[in-house]
Amino acid sequence: MRNRWVWITLGLVALFVAGVSFYADTVLRDSLQRNINQQLKGYSVRIGAVSFHPIGFSLDLIDTSLIQNRNPNPPVMRIPRLHASIHWGALLHGRLVGDLLFERPKLYANLIQAKEEIQSKTPIQERGWQQALESIYPLKINVVRVEDAEITYVDEGPFRPLRLSHLNLLADNIRNVHSPDHVYPSDIHLDGVIFDSGKIVLNGDANFLAEPHVGVRASLSLEGIGLDYFKPITSRYNLTIQRGNLSALGNFEYAPKTKAVDLQEIWIRNADMEYVHKPRTAEAEYQTEQEIKQTAKKVTNSQEIRVQVDKVNILQSAFRFRNEVSDPPYQVFLTDAEIHLANVSNQRAGGKAIGSVKGKFMGSGDSMLDIAFWPEGKELDFDLKVQIGGTEVAAMKDLLRAQTGLDFTQGQFSLYSEVTLRQRNIDGYIKPLFKDLTYDQQEPKGFFQGLKQGLMRGLAKLLENSPRHEVATTVNFSGALDDPKFSTWKAVGGLFKNAFLAPILPGFEMKG
Repeated sequence: MRNRWVWITLGLVALFVAGVSFYADTVLRDSLQRNINQQLKGYSVRIGAVSFHPIGFSLDLIDTSLIQNRNPNPPVMRIPRLHASIHWGALLHGRLVGDLLFERPKLYANLIQAKEEIQSKTPIQERGWQQALESIYPLKINVVRVEDAEITYVDEGPFRPLRLSHLNLLADNIRNVHSPDHVYPSDIHLDGVIFDSGKIVLNGDANFLAEPHVGVRASLSLEGIGLDYFKPITSRYNLTIQRGNLSALGNFEYAPKTKAVDLQEIWIRNADMEYVHKPRTAEAEYQTEQEIKQTAKKVTNSQEIRVQVDKVNILQSAFRFRNEVSDPPYQVFLTDAEIHLANVSNQRAGGKAIGSVKGKFMGSGDSMLDIAFWPEGKELDFDLKVQIGGTEVAAMKDLLRAQTGLDFTQGQFSLYSEVTLRQRNIDGYIKPLFKDLTYDQQEPKGFFQGLKQGLMRGLAKLLENSPRHEVATTVNFSGALDDPKFSTWKAVGGLFKNAFLAPILPGFEMKG
């Protein structure tokens, strides 16, 4: 009987303790949720439950959701368990600091949520993220660990989600416990899977207390990243990526006073990219082009931003340009492309960059391009040499009609050119050459079509090298970039300038 009362008493005590603990955890949950939300701007959290463990002085937040206030569904983050505890290792250095562990967090964003974040007038460093984390646990956080995280971005349209999975992050010594004299005291490590098959590994150091934003210095390795996953983003700029994969190895530093990227090597294999110039997006394309030019001028020889790329290798790839504004529309493309660049920098002190391109112009013309360039002031100086041999004219029919109004249907096209640009002064030549030309010989419909065919026959005869059945001319040019002078006689020079310089070297914006 006595034992029975003992057990009943112990049971009642246990129920009382459990009830007090449940009530205390509920009060603590409400308090934590309120404190966190007071720190955040544009976002809020919902905590499912809180469990405080007096022994060990640890805290668990269970089923926590982060919500973008203007677009609450779905939540932008779910954390099944967030564990906060004492960082016991720091006690050896006489410091009482905290340790945060995020278990299997899932970050999610769609296009609407992404636009809201981008368009927000509140800078990210003023959103209160750091203060919100600090309000979870009474101790200053010295270690942050993330285990098996997943990040997903979903765009509009029939595109696959962009997904990073199995991400693991370790950031240690955030409070500079071990080495207070170091600029980057915290060790960081990140690894994970990008787009189902690609891999990412990051190792480096960080200063999480730097102002106005965190400083990071790290090495980065990317392997087998599928380029077609970026289609939701590139399609907004009229660029379609059908296939290809990217690998890269390099270092970077992003800090309040220093921004530097040093890529040892970039590999792109089996890429297939097409840029489309459309009537309805022509104005937007122009604005994007101007923004790119202005950005390029800002970073060229910039003292705040340093970019160095040692090697770029693009293999077994295809690049296409389709002009839907012209009449008729036409396409220019390079297949079996092999591109190599070396020593590319935004600093003139980095020396001369060199590059080479090989491939099949319009699928048939053996093409080679060699270029050397370097930054000078806010511009680029370069030497360019181009050789295109034996392109089938049939593949260029629409291009020739759009640029010259001539209906050549068969034959071969070749081109040779050398160009030097120094301080916006250009000098060089371009020599287009046709062989075994035939033209549209349909029965002329009306006087003007007959006149056109007659002019085409006369042009071919006038410029024909009889033994070799070639049509060729050489156009020399020199002078200011925006108004070069041409040495050839006006009619032929104008014809070939409009027919070939415009589509092949559109960036020169030549006039005549």
